[in-house]
Amino acid sequence: MKNKLLKKDCSIIRILDEREDKVLIIDCIKKTMPYWCEISLLDDYEGCFEEDLGFVIRKEETLSAANKRIMHERYTLIAGVLPFVSDEKNRNMLISKVAEQYNVSKQTIRKYLCLYLVYQDNGYLQYLRPDAQRLKEDYIKTTGDSTFTKHPRLYYTKDEFDIIREKYESNEDEVFTSKINSYIKEADNYTTENKACR
Repeated sequence: MKNKLLKKDCSIIRILDEREDKVLIIDCIKKTMPYWCEISLLDDYEGCFEEDLGFVIRKEETLSAANKRIMHERYTLIAGVLPFVSDEKNRNMLISKVAEQYNVSKQTIRKYLCLYLVYQDNGYLQYLRPDAQRLKEDYIKTTGDSTFTKHPRLYYTKDEFDIIREKYESNEDEVFTSKINSYIKEADNYTTENKACR
């Protein structure tokens, strides 16, 4: 059953390891850290395919040199953790050690680890710059403004910008972050000017 994908309603899980009457699984939708559970809890799940994960990765030969470098650097961060995925104590210890060694957050290590465990392919560690559709969807989720009546340039404070910026800073998108920073500056200037008029 190892590496098998199972589906129930909108949930997809992958079995990473087995131990007597327990299995180590990862939630492929939420992409959270794997955990052990009773195998009987999976009775209502049915087998599914990699295609059901709904994401097609670009082949390595089509990537830019910079994107290949990012992909391999990210894999390097988790390579030493992978053999201990089933052992939560050692896994957490190694994540902390790697985070300190490479001066990155433990959350970042967990993110890359979960991506690899979900897709079982380091190709999914490449940097995928968010496209316009994803930015629109996240904008709506963040603001609730599905009609785009509140364009980011017109925000009254910088709070909303901070939420969006934090979401993408971990992806190292300098262009996007720079744009958001410029919008924050505009928002701050707008706030200052309006306070002066009151």
